[in-house]
Amino acid sequence: MRSGILVGYFSNISDAKRIVWMLEKHGFFRAALLHRRSHDHLYTMDPFLRFQLIGCILAATAFTVITLLALFFLPDSSAGDLPVSRPIIIAAAVLTGLLAGLLLVRRSRYGVDKSLFPVYAKTLLANETLLLLQAKVTDLHLPLSLILSNAETTPVIFIKHCPYERRAKARPKQYSRDADQPSELHLRRQGAVKPDKKTSVSYDILEKIRKDRKWVQDICADLTAASRVGQGTTDVAEWIIDNEYMIDRCIHDILRNLPRTFFRSLPVIENYPFRGYFPYVYSLARDIVSASDLHLSQDQILAMVEEDQKNRHLSIAELWALPQMLRIVLIEKIKGLAVQAQTDLCESQEASFWANRLIAANRHDVNLLFSVLAELAEAKPQPSLYFGSQLLDPSMMRPRCWFLYNPGLNEPSAIL
Repeated sequence: MRSGILVGYFSNISDAKRIVWMLEKHGFFRAALLHRRSHDHLYTMDPFLRFQLIGCILAATAFTVITLLALFFLPDSSAGDLPVSRPIIIAAAVLTGLLAGLLLVRRSRYGVDKSLFPVYAKTLLANETLLLLQAKVTDLHLPLSLILSNAETTPVIFIKHCPYERRAKARPKQYSRDADQPSELHLRRQGAVKPDKKTSVSYDILEKIRKDRKWVQDICADLTAASRVGQGTTDVAEWIIDNEYMIDRCIHDILRNLPRTFFRSLPVIENYPFRGYFPYVYSLARDIVSASDLHLSQDQILAMVEEDQKNRHLSIAELWALPQMLRIVLIEKIKGLAVQAQTDLCESQEASFWANRLIAANRHDVNLLFSVLAELAEAKPQPSLYFGSQLLDPSMMRPRCWFLYNPGLNEPSAIL
């Protein structure tokens, strides 16, 4: 299960420490605090070292006790046959326990990723305390409710999800077609061949649909978790969440109805660059979905199949496989929309985070605004249009444009 990040800014460091202890009591151990006392002094409270020390002590104690019990119940006749003395055996048990403790208590389970410290330390202002918490995306609503219900002063909290890669293309990399290459319709009209020992259909499409299934499940978990903590979702994201079970059932039917033996028997396009990769009927399904703009109708499917059969008649196996191929192409498109929805969610979270940092810097010291803007430019060297639209969205409770008076121009200058 993927993990998310909870970021909270406290005005009182003692309140933040109390919250960390409370989170640990409820099983959320991956938490840490950063406190900036001044512009140059940063204090870090990382409980992982304490957990690691406790783990090493417990493991060393357990190994030592087991060794002492073994030596105690060892018969006197065998005691003289030991290769080394008993103190050396006990010392070896202690060292083994310490090593076991170091291996068992890992930062991935009991600590915050250290690479996050320098990233978020740059966003801290003077006398601010930052709480970093890593947990499963499905569990982030629990620490959020604990913090909001027990904090003396309400902190500013952000929940962030790790974005997925943007993979808008449905076909694998080796299938990509350059602009000067012929279209799939033109390639199909050149003819197709039955797979033989020299030319066999690739199973990458079936493997890819299995990966798409996992992608959609993980993305739905992210979108559901974001909706649970009150983060807004788009209409596309809500549709994907509501229809996850239908997508999963559809993929299950595809894998059941397209066994490898049947998939291998389908004719493939023999022309370069798709030789041996695409079944002929899969290429036809891609053209049908592209022409319909994801709005399939029976009349349109029949019309395109009849038009295609003027060049080559489809076999009974291909006609039977066509509905499954249409499902595969549609799921590829849905997966692309799901990735886009999850990426937009992450962009919206980032926009809210940086808008708050700009507001806080402007309220604390207007001269700090430019340093925060520099950090924003470093973190987002090429911001997307969606990120910019969210940062400048006037319907949200955050200013989108800061005006500073420029004496040289005798007019306010917009700082975005």
